[in-house]
Amino acid sequence: MNKRTFLSMGMLALSLSFSQAQSGQQKVISALEEKTDYYGAISRKIWDYAEVGY
Repeated sequence: MNKRTFLSMGMLALSLSFSQAQSGQQKVISALEEKTDYYGAISRKIWDYAEVGY
């Protein structure tokens, strides 16, 4: 296998793994956005319990 072929295969592998990572990130972002109201309510409850430290 020459250098050019090896480099081409490496670039192909990197691009495929990058596209899969992007897809995974989009799934996580979408899942979080679907539960915005739920997490917002929890954060407000936590904030209500917070003590002012000064």
